[in-house]
Amino acid sequence: MYTFFVILHAIVAVLLIFIILLQVSRGSTGSAFLGGSSDSLLLGPAGDVFLKKVVVVLGIVFVVTSITISSLVKNRGVSFPDASPVAQPQPPPSE
Repeated sequence: MYTFFVILHAIVAVLLIFIILLQVSRGSTGSAFLGGSSDSLLLGPAGDVFLKKVVVVLGIVFVVTSITISSLVKNRGVSFPDASPVAQPQPPPSE
């Protein structure tokens, strides 16, 4: 279950990055990137609304997977190592 959510989280993160970059660069680079004009499906006026909705949905999924992964890690009892080294017991001196 943990692995599934980590993989889903990574896929959603990559999709979010891709779609956000596509929105920002839609004027010149975005149309060249997709090989179409600015009147294409994803980059036209209707596509702008569509991309915003996709970003909202992916953002919600990203937050939900983040919370789920953190609760799974907490329930597993996984602890992260401290930054300070732990004193190791010294063996008794040999005679």
